[in-house]
Amino acid sequence: MTIAQLAKALNLSKSTVSYALNNGPKPVSPEVRKKVLDAAKELGYRPNPVARSLAYRRSKTIGFIPNALQPATMYSQYAAHVLQSIYSLAHEHELHVLLPSGYDPDRANETREHLFNAPVDGFILLLPESLSSLRDVIDRGLPLIAIAGKSDGLIPSINADNAGGAALAFDHLFGLGHRKIAYLGSTENTDTRIRWESVREKMESYFGEINPAWVIDSGSNFDPILAVAHELLNRSDRPTAVMCVNDLVAAAVLRVAYDLGIRVPDQLSVIGFDNDGIARSLPTPLTTIRQPIPEMATAAVKGIMSQIEGQSVSDLVLPTSLIARATTSPPP
Repeated sequence: MTIAQLAKALNLSKSTVSYALNNGPKPVSPEVRKKVLDAAKELGYRPNPVARSLAYRRSKTIGFIPNALQPATMYSQYAAHVLQSIYSLAHEHELHVLLPSGYDPDRANETREHLFNAPVDGFILLLPESLSSLRDVIDRGLPLIAIAGKSDGLIPSINADNAGGAALAFDHLFGLGHRKIAYLGSTENTDTRIRWESVREKMESYFGEINPAWVIDSGSNFDPILAVAHELLNRSDRPTAVMCVNDLVAAAVLRVAYDLGIRVPDQLSVIGFDNDGIARSLPTPLTTIRQPIPEMATAAVKGIMSQIEGQSVSDLVLPTSLIARATTSPPP
């Protein structure tokens, strides 16, 4: 059943039927619209998405590209949390989401070109580190927006207040009475570097100096994190509290504390960052900093939709908050 056949069956023009089916751009009466929709349902008419995209020059599809096409980013709980929120809002607005179908580090440029030449209306970038390599894409005027990461002012970005969140975590531990505070962090991306610098500033402000043995770049892979945490908690002068760059690192610290017979929070307080699924599912629920991931993803989808409609979009920084659970208490 084509739109022409539907129009003929109803003795209406193709344009009138099209306006009724698409709710515009020209108005039709409620009676005609109902007549067309009822007939379309009865006769089995389905719109042709390819024809519609050609007619409206829109694919109703947005692309989602993680930082540097790294599998570790794409498969992380962080990306899953972001995608869940993007899917929800995209479905609400009848949008499709295109994901990378593969990762080949030896053909990075080819993979990138393949993605950016896909038939989409715009792209949401996750954790972009450098946009200089995307200059040609930006120059095309294709709608782009970044979730987290450093956009260099070249495209709009949606960020959490990472510095404020790290400061909240430190102040929570300090307020409980901890003075022997360690930090397991990472300098792999902009967000984690901002948290790292915020913690260092806090330590310098409160303590005057930083114990290099207690401020460690743990990276983001679980096994190396376990090794670093084991070395830290085996020290004779071990800290009474550990701040972690994210909830995965915090989970590793809790695992090592359990293996070493260190009671949490009686003998050791642990605080994470993100408030992803792992924070709530651990045997001892994790105190953490909530990163407003659903709100960030929602703002990104709305921002890309606004850009597609030709509207300008500004950067946005959303607040973080402390979620106090069972892994922090005053020091022994």
